Amino acid sequence: MTYKEFAAKHGLSLDLAPLAARSDSEFCASDLSPEPVHFEFVLRDSKGRVIYSGEYSQGVGIAEHWARRNKTQFVRFPRTLELLKQPHSWRKPIRCDAQYWADIRHVYTRAVLKDSRQGGDEILPAWELFESLCLDAMGSDVCFSNWACDLGYSSDTIKARRVWETCNEIRRALNGAFGYTWEGLSE
Repeated sequence: MTYKEFAAKHGLSLDLAPLAARSDSEFCASDLSPEPVHFEFVLRDSKGRVIYSGEYSQGVGIAEHWARRNKTQFVRFPRTLELLKQPHSWRKPIRCDAQYWADIRHVYTRAVLKDSRQGGDEILPAWELFESLCLDAMGSDVCFSNWACDLGYSSDTIKARRVWETCNEIRRALNGAFGYTWEGLSE
């Protein structure tokens, strides 16, 4: 069974709210890449029970890909629209702090929220977020040092320990909601 089929079978839905930045500051803007798009989410089953809630980030490349397919959403942003019309191979690299990325994040976030409020599952489907949670949780049921070694983390860092603890928290939430049935899903 795929993640999408599993999510449909269990009637998974998302409540979303925009976030300017993550509270865990794991996704700080760098000089090398634009700030991702951040959401606060609640994943629910068909009966409205909360499966898991937290913060979710998407790389701005996902938003840019959506923007290229939905250029009409950018008529109020003529400079950004002009850049979206250019093929990647023609344009110069865009600085990570450029208004282009801010415009894309703004319009994409509004479209995701509108789609979500209208019960849509087109732009950020519940099954995609569910898949991310499952992938984060897989393999976290081992001791921290083994987990860290398997994933190339240092077992001496507090940051790695927090990531492992979050993955375990997700795993426990998924097991509580679905038993172990989620572990055998495929893409």
